[in-house]
Amino acid sequence: MGSEKEKKTYVFVDGENIFFSVLNQYNRELNFNKVINWMIKLYGPIKVLAYAHFSEDNKGLSYRIKKHLDACPYTQVFDTRKGDKAAPEQSDKDIIIASTVGENGLFKNHSSYKRCIFMTGDAMILPVASFAVNELNIPVTIIGEKHTMSSLYGTAGIDVLHLSAEDNNFFTEESKEEYNKTKLYNALIKTAKEGREGQAAKGWYNTYTSLIDIMAKCYPRELVESNLKELLEAGILIQENSDKQHDDGEFVQVIKAND
Repeated sequence: MGSEKEKKTYVFVDGENIFFSVLNQYNRELNFNKVINWMIKLYGPIKVLAYAHFSEDNKGLSYRIKKHLDACPYTQVFDTRKGDKAAPEQSDKDIIIASTVGENGLFKNHSSYKRCIFMTGDAMILPVASFAVNELNIPVTIIGEKHTMSSLYGTAGIDVLHLSAEDNNFFTEESKEEYNKTKLYNALIKTAKEGREGQAAKGWYNTYTSLIDIMAKCYPRELVESNLKELLEAGILIQENSDKQHDDGEFVQVIKAND
């Protein structure tokens, strides 16, 4: 039996779920170093095991997340690919189950556990969490973003803690100006894709002027116009003739996403 002084809180991280739920909700990237410091303040010494399918070509967001996790203290990173290619059959759930309740799983050394934390909003870990609580008497906490959490954990009587990335400022460092610019970029692209009154499927798109008018309800007009010009120059949005014409015979130019 491990003494209370020797026990640690073990943290199992569903990397894709946690990082992408924060990115999708706030349009900002998670700084996991800040999350680690927060958990240490709450639970004392920790050991973090992070699992995810990472980029195959050593570039892109998934690869950047892996590099970030590799640099975090107390953290061991597991790429759930097999060989050079991602293997859907080897899911994060399968990996976490094997590494905990499997034949050589970490729960064999459960006497060293002060607490077990699963960072995910997905209900896939519920059987493992229930096993830890009911069979091994290990306290379990599920941590995830509020609006991504399965209600099944609360129903099963398992402790749930919201990450609250925005309230706790768990984001990577960037200026407010950079954040607002990213937010406006995303809003312009989304609105262009949706088309006029959300009717892109019918071939209705916003003109340059109407798109600015819509976005200027939420952002300064000059900022909207300059950001729209940047997106057009970068080729992310395109301006092209529609099948409609003005009274003078000129075609109406509309804004579309360059998918």
